[in-house]
Amino acid sequence: MRTHAEAIDVLHVFPSFVPAGSQVRTARILGALGSAWRHAVLALDGRVDARALVDRTVDVRYLPAPPKAGSAATTLRLMEVLERERPKLLCTYNFGSVDAGLAALSLGGVPHIHHEDGFLPDEASGQMLRRTLMRRIALARTTRVVVISSTLLQIALETWRLSPDQVQFIPNGIDLTRFAPCTRDVSVRARLGVGSEEFLIGAVGHLRPEKNFARLLHAASKLPKAHVLILGEGPERTRLEQLARELGMLSRAHLPGYDSDPRRYYGAMDVFVISSDTEQTPLSLLEAMAMGLPAVGTQVGDVASMLGPGAKGWVVPLGPESAGREAQIVAGLAERLNLLAHDHKLRTALGRESRRSVEARYDEQDMLRAYRQLFEGAVGLGPARHEAPLEGS
Repeated sequence: MRTHAEAIDVLHVFPSFVPAGSQVRTARILGALGSAWRHAVLALDGRVDARALVDRTVDVRYLPAPPKAGSAATTLRLMEVLERERPKLLCTYNFGSVDAGLAALSLGGVPHIHHEDGFLPDEASGQMLRRTLMRRIALARTTRVVVISSTLLQIALETWRLSPDQVQFIPNGIDLTRFAPCTRDVSVRARLGVGSEEFLIGAVGHLRPEKNFARLLHAASKLPKAHVLILGEGPERTRLEQLARELGMLSRAHLPGYDSDPRRYYGAMDVFVISSDTEQTPLSLLEAMAMGLPAVGTQVGDVASMLGPGAKGWVVPLGPESAGREAQIVAGLAERLNLLAHDHKLRTALGRESRRSVEARYDEQDMLRAYRQLFEGAVGLGPARHEAPLEGS
């Protein structure tokens, strides 16, 4: 075993280290890598709320954020951080950390793994030229670019023009023992004021615009007796609460905030919904599916393939931009939710299909093994195995 002095140093640069998809996954990876690794996390917005998710045995420091500035100034400051920290491996996450990739290019030499999890709302329907060009420059010499969906794999190869041996597809994974089917949690429902026979629609995620939980509220409002549970925290909270009032759903819309252990909330739900404008392989959907929940979602990222062949009718296409587009999406979600609200046997069958799909393709141990091999290969501890699954596999 390596001594503390010989430990591997990794610098992780995030736009924000809040409890969201890439941050939750990274917390699990840091714990799985073990004591042979030391880590530093730099959140460019200064927020490190997700530190609570990192196992206390992990050797990790949280660096102060550089002052806010334009891209060029930020790159210069990140060059100073890299010079001072001298990491053996640089990990960057999503477009918001691309300046760190540019800083690494100017210094040269440090292995660099970039992770892409998806896009902000302004790129939900297509790639912005400026960001595409910046990615092509900043990612040109990365050791590896990790993508979490077949959709992103195609974009990385065709739009960002990365070479096939540079890109690695590692789907998100779920702890199948921790997230497992259970009996309905009546205590959560009682606390929320949801009766045992009432239909509870659930969603989990950071309350950001691209998650479009407003769309879910609109769809649920068309089911007069349905309740909605949205577990998470974020900048959209006030807007969602106001919308619930406007829709006359104040007593049926529940926003309890963030919980680091969402299992009891999944256990209270009757169905899980992804209402987003953009996703790739959402962890919340995998968690819900692993717990045996039926799911309905918008057709974004890999959601359709995640649900499995028996559930594709429960995915609502977003369709092209048009005046009536949003109303059609809301109607599509409401129609599917209404069918599930009145058919317990169907919900049970779809829930079993959800669990089987996750067991077959999204085991967390497979994901952690792939990341360990990737990190070790990048710093010369072993071969950097590149076993990217085929699209749709």
